[in-house]
Amino acid sequence: MIKILIFLPAILLFALQAEAQIYSQLFSGRQEMFLEAESYFLFEEYNEALPLYLELLKDQPDNAFIYYRAGTCCIHTPGQKEKAIAYLEKAVENIDPRNRRPTFRSTQAPLDALFHLGNAYHVNYRFREALEIYSRFRDKMTPSVYNADVVDAHIEATLNAIESVDQPIFFIEENLGERINTRFSETNPVVSANEEVLVFTRELPFYDGIFFSERTDQGEWSWPLEITSRLGSDGDFYPVSLSSDGRELYLYKSDDLVGNIYVSRYSEDKWSAIEKLNDNINSGYWESHASISASGDTLYFASNRPGGFGGLDLYYSVRDERGKWGPAINLGKEINTPYNEDTPFISGNGRTLYFSSHGHKNIGGYDIFSSTRKNDGSWSTPVNAGYGINTPDDDLFFVPVQNGKYAYYSKFDNEGFGEMDIYRYEIFSEKNPRKFLLTGKMLRAGGLQPGAGAEIKVVDPENANTVYSGKPDRLTGAYEITVGAGEWEVFFCEEGYEEVTKTISLAADREDNVLMVNVNMEREESGLFDIRGVITDSIILPPETRLQERTLGIDQHYYRITGKEKIRIPLKVESNTILEVEKIIDGASAGTEEIMMNAENFTYEYDPVPGNNILRFINAGKNGDVVTEEVIIGFDLPDQEEVLIPEDPVMPDNDTVIAPEYFETPDPEFEEEETPETGRANRIWLILILSLLLLIAYYFKERHSRKTGKE
Repeated sequence: MIKILIFLPAILLFALQAEAQIYSQLFSGRQEMFLEAESYFLFEEYNEALPLYLELLKDQPDNAFIYYRAGTCCIHTPGQKEKAIAYLEKAVENIDPRNRRPTFRSTQAPLDALFHLGNAYHVNYRFREALEIYSRFRDKMTPSVYNADVVDAHIEATLNAIESVDQPIFFIEENLGERINTRFSETNPVVSANEEVLVFTRELPFYDGIFFSERTDQGEWSWPLEITSRLGSDGDFYPVSLSSDGRELYLYKSDDLVGNIYVSRYSEDKWSAIEKLNDNINSGYWESHASISASGDTLYFASNRPGGFGGLDLYYSVRDERGKWGPAINLGKEINTPYNEDTPFISGNGRTLYFSSHGHKNIGGYDIFSSTRKNDGSWSTPVNAGYGINTPDDDLFFVPVQNGKYAYYSKFDNEGFGEMDIYRYEIFSEKNPRKFLLTGKMLRAGGLQPGAGAEIKVVDPENANTVYSGKPDRLTGAYEITVGAGEWEVFFCEEGYEEVTKTISLAADREDNVLMVNVNMEREESGLFDIRGVITDSIILPPETRLQERTLGIDQHYYRITGKEKIRIPLKVESNTILEVEKIIDGASAGTEEIMMNAENFTYEYDPVPGNNILRFINAGKNGDVVTEEVIIGFDLPDQEEVLIPEDPVMPDNDTVIAPEYFETPDPEFEEEETPETGRANRIWLILILSLLLLIAYYFKERHSRKTGKE
């Protein structure tokens, strides 16, 4: 017992030392993890810092400072922004306004956790709550520590967002697909003017790779080729601009905390090693982005060099005849603000500058703006691209093509292929209204084809001006007309038929690009000889009364031939008019012929070709009436299937057109309707067959009986 008591203190001491050592190792490991997370946070690599902070929370579930850091990382990480609210709401429960120098032992959040919570509400469209938190932070902050102007700018942006979300602009976005987009993030897309060359960044597990793709003959993007090593990059270069011809690539790189612009050129099917631009561009400060003009002689870029209006400003430089970039010139206070302006892109015509800014009238974070160069060289007041393109979050790197009608942009979408995907936008405006396809069939009553004079007009109801027009297909009646968004009246017209009017409304945000309108044209009922009868002073004219319609005097409308022979068709037309002959072979147009008629009697000669021949004769009379008749010729070679022509065809009137289906080979499964004569013959044959079967059965029965009797 005494020995046990002697050894017990030693055992306890050993246990305490072991526990202390384990705790020390654990403490040391957690501290290293914290320092690593803080390092990532400092360099704004939030996606790398976030999992480390979340790991630390497992051991410190009540640490408000770690919640603050985790929430801030979520705000800046695609796909995690909604989670930021819960972390930051937890952080603001325990705030120490004096906590401005974080250490591993920090357990309370700093006051600016409130500001970041306001940002989290803002990017998640909870604007009213954002306003409340921003105001709460502004009341508590110390002006010597925090910038009140920045807080006021966020409050104003939130008010702008509340107004803008009710007035979205409409555009169509197209994901570039699985060849370009993967489970990783694809960013920084730059394209040539003809959209045939694409270069972009893909964030791979251990580095950021640069990829190159070209359009195939089928109009698809080729599988991207990685060119990182060819450029001489260690995975820390990022594309920022591509020349109009796709042969000069500009890139950004951070060199020892200094941003610089580089260039690579495409020659003999390969990209050259990157070259750093001269000191007029790279100043030793922070140059974050550059955009080359279509002419190749002007470079627009962002820099925080001294002498600007505040933060990152936009500049331009002109390249001289020797290829050297000249002095940088600030774009002025119309473009630049006390806040950051970044990612400039110049349009193909060199007149419109697209850029992102924390200043101007924005709805949160960086917004995309555009400004137009005036005739005197100055720039117009920047215009916000509008809600839809801009969001309450940061919106950067908007790459216009075709002078802003289209654009390439990288963003996160829950329905995308991974994290950030590259999209192509089609943007609609007054200069580029959205287009729709108005289509359908315009036929005469009974499904008959329209005549040569049929026309479709789209009219602006405000001024009665015809803005679009077209004609239906003479064979099928189908039509297609491209019309812009708006309210329109559509007129379907053909001489001798009642005009049909349709009112259509095409909103810019309509989901469907196609609107189908089918019409059937009815005969006009006019003049003395109304089909319903016309009441005169004392005479009621019966409906049977008609004005004799003019014909072309064609006696035979159908021919069937099996050998080469000329068809002669006698016609009766008005003299000094034009006879139009449309030729249709097997349903396809084979041309139109116009013949001047010098006499009333005329014989048209035609050499048929194998197949279904339709000759459509059209003659406009001197009084404006139009007569149309058709002649159908089936030409079967001996080794071809016979073209079906009815034995007793019903002669069409002047407005009847026989469709090409009239000549189709009969369906082999078609069963002819039974007539009384064929029915009687069938019954006789059935009786004879049954009688024969009975005789055979009787013969075998007698034979079996005799055989049984003998046995």
